[in-house]
Amino acid sequence: MNTYVKKGLIVLQVIVFYTVVYSQSNGVSTYMNPVLPGNHPDQTMLKVGNDFYTAGSSFHWTPNFPIYHSTDLIHWKVVSNVVNPAWSGLVGEDAPKDGTWQGALAYFAGKYWAYFFIHGKGQYCSNATSMTGPWSTPTLVVNSVGYDNAIFVDDDGKAYMLMKNGQDFAAIQELNSNGQLTGTRMDMSWVNRDHIYSWAEGPKMCKRNGRYYYFCAGNVYGGQYVLSSAVLSGNEADWTRHGNFFRGTATGPFTGPNHITNPVQIADGTWWCLAHSYGNNGWEGQGRQSMLFQVFWDANNVPYANNPTGAPLAVPNLPHNGYKYDFPTSDQFNTTTRKMEWFFF
Repeated sequence: MNTYVKKGLIVLQVIVFYTVVYSQSNGVSTYMNPVLPGNHPDQTMLKVGNDFYTAGSSFHWTPNFPIYHSTDLIHWKVVSNVVNPAWSGLVGEDAPKDGTWQGALAYFAGKYWAYFFIHGKGQYCSNATSMTGPWSTPTLVVNSVGYDNAIFVDDDGKAYMLMKNGQDFAAIQELNSNGQLTGTRMDMSWVNRDHIYSWAEGPKMCKRNGRYYYFCAGNVYGGQYVLSSAVLSGNEADWTRHGNFFRGTATGPFTGPNHITNPVQIADGTWWCLAHSYGNNGWEGQGRQSMLFQVFWDANNVPYANNPTGAPLAVPNLPHNGYKYDFPTSDQFNTTTRKMEWFFF
């Protein structure tokens, strides 16, 4: 009998048949959201060459901090877990909403980096020479503030942490080659003055044509906003507020996407992002599911995405990678290595 069963723990395997997705290589040019069914909150995205990686909050599920890989932005599979379940920082982190929050991925200083937050303990980082690991033992990020933080890497290779804590604190600060904060902290708390963006959660940034774009989510289930600046600074006067990121009327089974990842550009010049969304029946155990959106730029160079309508969408111009987002129908657990698809409570 499997060790997990012997110990009386519940092993949960979730199979969600919400959608069928396709890509151009098999002659079908549309897909349906969500591209990652199931619970995938607070995602970030990293593009390295022709590879895309995403991660988010795993909370109390073990192993913590799974990283998903794709080459077509539609089909994904788990390729590594950053945090070893035996790590001392996870002691006592097995209740719902405990464990690792966030899941920020970046590449700088010649290494891959993974940042996460543990409530009451702080922000941590690990690094590796490959996204498949092995990952270093987590290190506390000294003087970091906030949860749902993200990492932005500028054109010159400098990396910055975007910090957010509660409704009244936001900041940007440079990271050194050891992954630690350095330099002067740029105060961005004015972004959510009078709580105009609710909680202004999950800050993300991208850069296009020399201009910086800052994104924040209202809360976990609705509202996504964008600001931009010609310079990277904490000075409110340098930034322009552009309002809602999602445009048009949302219809269909998912109508409240937010917490977008940083938009990334692919070879044909188009831009894309992921966003999480509850289904319209809300908090009924189906989780914040991962949806793919094309990012457009209007005549004023303001980025936006179209709200979901439940209709098929044109796939990115990328080759199908052959991945299938499903799980084995059975597993005897008769090998010494656990399959990547399994997570435990």
